Amino acid sequence: MSAAKSATTANHATPITAEVGQNVALNVSADRTILTITIDLTQDFGPSSTGKSNIVASTKGNTEVPGKSDFRLGLNLFRKP
Repeated sequence: MSAAKSATTANHATPITAEVGQNVALNVSADRTILTITIDLTQDFGPSSTGKSNIVASTKGNTEVPGKSDFRLGLNLFRKP
């Protein structure tokens, strides 16, 4: 395999998908430039600690973005009752 062919192949990694926390799916593109967050808006994990809203999704603190160890994501999604 030529050096040019090898370098091109090395740049085409596989996309990464990971479930983090509650109801949060992360998808990092093969070239590691796009992060897509998927949340099922029909989910309900009960009341928040204050009871003022219901938890729909949470990373439960800051979490590393798969394939991008220098990035952290902290996400909470609530619904007003």
